[in-house]
Amino acid sequence: MGTQLGYVIVYDLNTYELISAKYLKITSPITSLVFDGEDDTLMLGTEDGFIIQYDIYEGADTLKDLLREKEFALVQKIVDINPLLVYTEIYSLLTNFWQKSLEKAKIALQKGDKAKAMLIFGQFKHMPSKNKVIQKLIKDYTEFPKFVQFAKEGKLALAYGLANRFPIYKESATYKALEQRWKKAFAQAQKYVLDPKTAPLAKEILAPYRGMSEKTKFIQEVLSKAEIYKRFRSAIAKKEFKICSELIKQNAFLRELPEYENLMKFADSLYVKSHKFMQEGDIHSAIKILRVLQDFEEFKDEARNFMIDLEAKAKFFNALRDGDMATAFDMMAVSEDLMQTKDGVSLQQMWNSDLQRANAAAASGNIQGVKTAMQKYMQISSKYAALATIFAFTYKVQLEDALQQDVERQKIENGIKNYIVNFGLSEQIEAFYNLFKDMYPETKLNLELLKKGSFSMWRPSMIVDSILD
Repeated sequence: MGTQLGYVIVYDLNTYELISAKYLKITSPITSLVFDGEDDTLMLGTEDGFIIQYDIYEGADTLKDLLREKEFALVQKIVDINPLLVYTEIYSLLTNFWQKSLEKAKIALQKGDKAKAMLIFGQFKHMPSKNKVIQKLIKDYTEFPKFVQFAKEGKLALAYGLANRFPIYKESATYKALEQRWKKAFAQAQKYVLDPKTAPLAKEILAPYRGMSEKTKFIQEVLSKAEIYKRFRSAIAKKEFKICSELIKQNAFLRELPEYENLMKFADSLYVKSHKFMQEGDIHSAIKILRVLQDFEEFKDEARNFMIDLEAKAKFFNALRDGDMATAFDMMAVSEDLMQTKDGVSLQQMWNSDLQRANAAAASGNIQGVKTAMQKYMQISSKYAALATIFAFTYKVQLEDALQQDVERQKIENGIKNYIVNFGLSEQIEAFYNLFKDMYPETKLNLELLKKGSFSMWRPSMIVDSILD
């Protein structure tokens, strides 16, 4: 950023941190900034008409010479002058050298060889930023011999306590060995806890880790598995499969047990049986099994869908047996497969025939003719939408006839209101309304202000002989 006071301010756009508030300072206000990435040149345009060029990595050659001579203290001074040098490949060599030296010094300190560590750090001691890290590291490793001793003597609480105080210890081979020991003990406890005979051994194995906050959660979890496992086995024995599914959902470890495998084999066998009964047409036996399968999370959705379909079929055939045509049509609306059955095809043919008669009557606005043709469907909820469409068409014909016959404007307006109250706004009624306005431009009727019904809310009880009344 260039400022009116002549400063160039630099930010790191990866972190949005300020790198330098006074990277450059000139005597004239800066009016423009251009950066040439090919040669890393920054060009400034000033208010007094000058163009000034800067190499943003100025000092890189000096930096290279100092690194070659390992004059790290002087390196820091060069970087302080031009902070952008830390973004160069040359400076990254210093960073890598520091990291490698740091790792070597840590190993020396872990072995108790402080002299060797200080020798490694010697070349960085005149760099303030590195010296601060060095002093803290030396101070932290003062307690490291105690940590090692505690680990050797099996005083795990004390060893882990020091590691928590000095997180740097967690990088050591000693700490990694402690963690390996813990993982082995934890895995063994997990195995033992699921067998009532060996459960006490699990508690014994985990005893040295009691009281350690970082291990408590895991210990509680593994010990609680014993109780969960008992509940799981009990639920299987009592055939409480819904409880089994809930326990499995909340406790993934149950999936790794042989009991889970056996439970899934049982569920698979039920699934096969249900399909066999469906193929044989034994709907009631299939439904009985599917009700059990719904308790298994893995089969729940599929079993429910089969249940809906089979129950619809059962209700359909029972309705046909009892002469309940309303229920039969409603079940056909739930299951498309029923429309393919012999009885379903017969019912559909009857509906198509009656619908054809109703449409013929509707074309002349004959409500009585439509009612006669559709009478047997008036109590069938799944047909309400189709009935609404037929009656809406009939009433629109009545409105069109009224317009052609020069029926008084108020009656037609009343008819439009009644139509919209019953069926809502549609393209058909809007088209008719436009014709009506052309013939009666003085009308004050506003469709948007009318109370609106809908086809989905229409019911046979709303039938009237004339929409105009």
